[in-house]
Amino acid sequence: MTDQQPRHVFISYVRENQDQVDRLCHDLESHGVNVWLDRHSIKPGARWKDAIRKAIKEGAFFIACFSEEYTSKTKSYMNEELTLATEELRQYASDRAWFIPVLLAECDVPARSIGAGETLLDINWVPLHEDWDAGIQRILSVIKPTPPEIQNLISALRSEDRDVRMRAISALGEIGDPVAVSVLSKALKNKDKDVRMRAAKTLGNIGPEAKVALPALIEALKDNDKDVCIRATVTIDKIGPEAIPAVPALIEVLNDDNNYLRRSAADALGNIGSEAKAAVPALIDTLKDPDEDVRRSAAHALGKFGPEAKAAVPDLIEALKDDKNYIRRSAAQALGDIGPTAMPVLMEVLKGQDKVVRRNAVLALGEIGPEAKSAVPDLIKALKDEDEYVRQQVAETLGNIGWEAMPAVPALIETLKDENDFVREDAAQALKRINTPEAQKALEEYRQKSS
Repeated sequence: MTDQQPRHVFISYVRENQDQVDRLCHDLESHGVNVWLDRHSIKPGARWKDAIRKAIKEGAFFIACFSEEYTSKTKSYMNEELTLATEELRQYASDRAWFIPVLLAECDVPARSIGAGETLLDINWVPLHEDWDAGIQRILSVIKPTPPEIQNLISALRSEDRDVRMRAISALGEIGDPVAVSVLSKALKNKDKDVRMRAAKTLGNIGPEAKVALPALIEALKDNDKDVCIRATVTIDKIGPEAIPAVPALIEVLNDDNNYLRRSAADALGNIGSEAKAAVPALIDTLKDPDEDVRRSAAHALGKFGPEAKAAVPDLIEALKDDKNYIRRSAAQALGDIGPTAMPVLMEVLKGQDKVVRRNAVLALGEIGPEAKSAVPDLIKALKDEDEYVRQQVAETLGNIGWEAMPAVPALIETLKDENDFVREDAAQALKRINTPEAQKALEEYRQKSS
């Protein structure tokens, strides 16, 4: 079996039933099932007992063909296979079908113990002898074989023509079948870096359904080619909350010397969400990254952790001083997403000397929304801030707090007289959102005067 072939189905039988078993194999293979049959699958020179033991252990399913010929024998190699299979069966969950008994004739299934007080008699069997075609369909409904189109694409991945391999990978992504995801995972180890890159990108296009590829994607984060690493990181990002196992590896990537890779790792951690809280210390350090896009991604990620990122509040407050406006806004939004936990520090900052930090602290309080109601008294005072941009942001934030900002109505009405048009307009919008009778009356008078 090559690395890109689907796992096989082991067929156990006695020689006397060879013709019926050949028919069974033919019907299964015609539906895309990868069958393992001793006389066809054991390579010359191989130790056959070892080969059978390995094939049973690695098989996706085990089909036991029972017949009168089997039950009439006191000794057979099939009995050895059944012993190995029942040992393997005990390792599977009881709701996972793996051992499939098939009746080639009217006969008894042996009462072999499979553990927990159960025997093979407790497993539902398929009476092929009664209705062959219906029986085949019942087997296929459990095995769920690889569709022919995927088999063709798997074969194309072994082509010597690079373009054929690349097209096959893209086509597998469009199909999105779990088997396709498995094949794409293995393609992440292809010797051709372009194939590895295309495989990672294609898995990203599949999205959360590609989560079974996580082990291979985590390994790809260590690829010698940075472009492959980046593609793998972006794909983990697209898998989202299901990518929790990748957190330790992503934390390590935050120290990489590639700016885009660090940024992608921070984005991925943010999309995993609060379950990635182990990354908080590393993301706090990343807030000081020399690359501005990486700093923004770190702030954004911390915000997505919500209250779990409360340890980052002091560093996010510091980020409100960043010389890049969009980073300051990301830090403010992150503080808002962290929620009321950040409020004591934000209210203290509101009294500081730096007008840019004050403005962004007010923005953060607005992101918290109604839960920031305890900040209303300080915000009322801030409506008289010397900086017009701070006053404008205060008015907007009071509107975001909504009904809970009702005590601010008189101050907002007074702010309708502010010398700055934008401040007046945001005060009007805040009054509209608070919507008390007093606010409605003042707003109506303001509109009449403005018209």
